[in-house]
Amino acid sequence: MKKLTLENYLDSVQLLQIYNGTHEKNRAFALNHPSLANNPVAMVKAWVKSHRYYITEPLESERYCGAMEKIRYLLAFVFLVLGVFVGVGLLSYNGDEPVNSMYYLFAVIVIPLFGMALSLVSIFGSRGFGDFLSYFLPLYWIEMMFERFLPHKEHLILKTPLPPLLQKWFFIERMQSFAIFFSVGVVVALLFVVIFKDIAFGWSTTLIFSEDTLHSGLLVIATLWQDWFASAIPSVELLKLSQFYRLGGGVTPEMITHADKMGEWWKFLLMCALVYAIGLRTLFWIGVRYGYDKQLQKSFLAHKEIQTLIHQFTTPHVSTQSNQNEAVFVEHRELHDQTVTVHFHHYTYVLGWNFTSDEMVLANDTQKIEGQHINTTGGTHSVADDDAIATNAHGKVLLYIKSWEPPMMDFLDFLEMLIENQKIERIEILPLGTLFQNYQPDSKAVAVWRRKIETLEAQKVWIIDEQKQ
Repeated sequence: MKKLTLENYLDSVQLLQIYNGTHEKNRAFALNHPSLANNPVAMVKAWVKSHRYYITEPLESERYCGAMEKIRYLLAFVFLVLGVFVGVGLLSYNGDEPVNSMYYLFAVIVIPLFGMALSLVSIFGSRGFGDFLSYFLPLYWIEMMFERFLPHKEHLILKTPLPPLLQKWFFIERMQSFAIFFSVGVVVALLFVVIFKDIAFGWSTTLIFSEDTLHSGLLVIATLWQDWFASAIPSVELLKLSQFYRLGGGVTPEMITHADKMGEWWKFLLMCALVYAIGLRTLFWIGVRYGYDKQLQKSFLAHKEIQTLIHQFTTPHVSTQSNQNEAVFVEHRELHDQTVTVHFHHYTYVLGWNFTSDEMVLANDTQKIEGQHINTTGGTHSVADDDAIATNAHGKVLLYIKSWEPPMMDFLDFLEMLIENQKIERIEILPLGTLFQNYQPDSKAVAVWRRKIETLEAQKVWIIDEQKQ
C-alpha cells in the first residue's frame, strides 16, 4: 500500500470526528484484513476508505491540499522567475569592468549552505527558536502575503489544525523545494547570458591573499568534479589575469588582450551552482522530505482517536478463554452423554448456523479457534448452498449455534447431512451467547441443545459445554 499522505491524515481526522465505529465492528474489520495486521497505518487507511461515506461535508483534504497545491505551483514559478532575475543581476556587464565572480559564488554556495544550516537549526532546535528563525526567511513573508490575498483563503483553515511540529516540517520541506527552483533560475540566467553575451569574468576582493591561496580554495570547492572536469577549475594563471581593482579602472589592456580566457570562469560558476545550489540542496530536500514523512506518520499514530481505533483493531472484544491451562482435549462421557468441556483450537471446517461473516470472525477470534475452511450456513443461504457445504466438509467440523435459538427442523436437517457425510470424522457443536453476554451461553439453553443432540444417538456428534466442569 502507498505511503501515508497528508490527505490520508486529514481524511482520518475528519471521519473520526463524525464516526468511529464500535469495538466489535472495528475488531471484525481488522480480522477480515489479516494482511494488514502488522501495519496499523495501512489498516487505518483501509478502514477510512471503507467508511468515508459517513463524511457528508466536503472533504477537508481536497479543500486544504488543493489550495496548498495551487500556492506551491504559484510560488515555484515565482521563485524560478526570481532566480532568473537575480542571476541576470549578478551577471550584469557593461564592458567597463569584468563581472565579479565572487558575487555569483556567494549566491550559489554561501547562501544555500547558510539556508540549509538555518533549516537544520530550526528542525532540531526548540519550537520558539525555530519560529524566530522563520522570520528571517523570505518564504515566510511571501507565503504570508499569498495567503492574505489568495481568493478563498478560508480553504487554508482546518477545523483541527495540524500539530505544530508537523507544521514546521511541512514549512521547511516547501522551503527547500522553492529554493531549488530559485537555484534553477540562477543557473538558467547564467546559461542564457553566456550563450547570448560575451562576458569577461574576474574576481575582486578587499581581503588580501595570493592567487595560489585562492586557487587552493577553489580546488577544495571543486573536490567533487576536479578529477573528471579539470577544465572547470580556474588556473593560477587565469586568477592572476582576471583579478581587478575598483580604484583605477576595471579593465586593463592585458585583460582586453586575453578576453577569451576571461570567459572561462563560467564553467566553474556553472558547476558550483549545479553541485551546491541544486545538487546538495536536492539531497537535503530528500532528507527533509523523509523527515516530514516520518513526522506525518508519528503525528498520525499519536492522534487520540486513531490510537483508540488501532487499539480496537488489535484487542479482542471479549475473552472467553478458560482460566485452566488445559492443553489437551478432555472428554467426559456417560451412558448417553454427548458433552465435552473443552474445544480444539483448530478444525478442518468451522461453520456458523445463521451467523454473518463478521460474527464468524469475531467468534473465532474470541474462542481462539482456527479453521482451514470457514463458512456461514442457514439464514439467507439456500438449501442447495447448505447441501454443498455439508457434502464437501471433511475432517473435524466445528458448528457454531446461537444458544438462545431452539433446534429447529432446518438445522436438524443440515446436521443430518453432516452426520451422513462419511468424510467427516467428528462434529462438535458450540453454543454461543449474545455479544452482551460475552458469548457465554445460558446453561438452561445449552441443556435444551444437549438433550436434543443426545436423542440423535450419533456417535460422532458432540456438544461443547465449557460451563460443565
